[in-house]
Amino acid sequence: MDLTEFLARRKLTLDAITIRAREALCLTDADVLFVCGSLVEGLGNETSDIDLYLVTSRTDIAFTSLNDVAFAVGPIVCDVRVLDREALERLLTAFERWERQPRQPRAATGLTEDDRKLLHRLRTGRALHGAGELERYQARVPQAHLARHKLDWARYQANTLQIDLAGLNGVSDWVSMLFVAQELLGHAVDGLVAGHGFTNPTRKWRARLLEALPPDWERLLPGRPSGLSAQERYLGLHQAPPRPTASDVTRFTHRIVAFARAVFTWAEQRLLAPQLPSVPVIEERAEGGEPLPALDFDVTVRLRDERYDLTRLNAGTPPLQLTAQAWSVLSLFDGETSHEQALRHAERVWGPDAGARNLESLLGTVRYSKLNARPPIDVQGIRALLEAAGSRS
Repeated sequence: MDLTEFLARRKLTLDAITIRAREALCLTDADVLFVCGSLVEGLGNETSDIDLYLVTSRTDIAFTSLNDVAFAVGPIVCDVRVLDREALERLLTAFERWERQPRQPRAATGLTEDDRKLLHRLRTGRALHGAGELERYQARVPQAHLARHKLDWARYQANTLQIDLAGLNGVSDWVSMLFVAQELLGHAVDGLVAGHGFTNPTRKWRARLLEALPPDWERLLPGRPSGLSAQERYLGLHQAPPRPTASDVTRFTHRIVAFARAVFTWAEQRLLAPQLPSVPVIEERAEGGEPLPALDFDVTVRLRDERYDLTRLNAGTPPLQLTAQAWSVLSLFDGETSHEQALRHAERVWGPDAGARNLESLLGTVRYSKLNARPPIDVQGIRALLEAAGSRS
């Protein structure tokens, strides 16, 4: 439901709300009032609120509650969040400073989640009063830069979670791994929708935003295609195994991590280097055959200049540089794609002779550099068996 439908059902107009707001807030020429939120973005429903923001330097606001003013218009109550103009200027300056610095995903965390929500609402807001000033604010928050900030935020959070997964795997904490993997999946979805230009940072809208992706959303995504819609893929990956066994949890987690790797490198290419050719993607899905090894939980691939860096997070070792073609094939190292299917894809990418040779070279590189995942070891189970054996002796 959008704002127009919401108001029509209540026999109200935006002009009526604007007139009442001017009376209730005693708006001046220097004030800016805008409406934003789920209804403006077409994500709302019957119980949604009309989100209003007032940007002002005035100190005579009669607050109804902390930083808010409420007023009634017909059958609805409007809450207005009051923003201090100087505080907003500081936030916009911080965002512009982030834009100018060399890319480092960690730097995105210099803004809080509330900051991110406010910037998105400012960018997508519709002016009710002070339209010219709102346009000047919005020009300082280009959508492309806001999408990149969302990508960097998600990338940094994903990196930390991949490191956590490696640690949890080492101590056989399968239950915690399930929840961490699902959290990682959420950040991967944020990266995916950011790559399509969606900047809403609110977690509850992830599934709805996936509905807006095109039917061919997987067409340029590295890895095996699922043939599902983006929302169906999200739901399928999020579905945890019924029992947290070592094999089921590691398989579940590897699927999510492989998806995240593909999403982040695709989004980086699309937002940071659109002039580069897309990574060749697999043309068909086939089942059966001996699978390729999966890359380890804390192994990532990042776009850097015109190449892709393969590295283990938090290890301090130099990354291995990959071409787009090599990353295209390496993205199939997920523990499920068969060697035969990867070989067909490698031959399509490099040609019949070079395809087989380069695939074997990638296999050797992954194993030599110890970037492949090892079979899960039930450390807790082994410890329990040893303790039981010791008690009987």
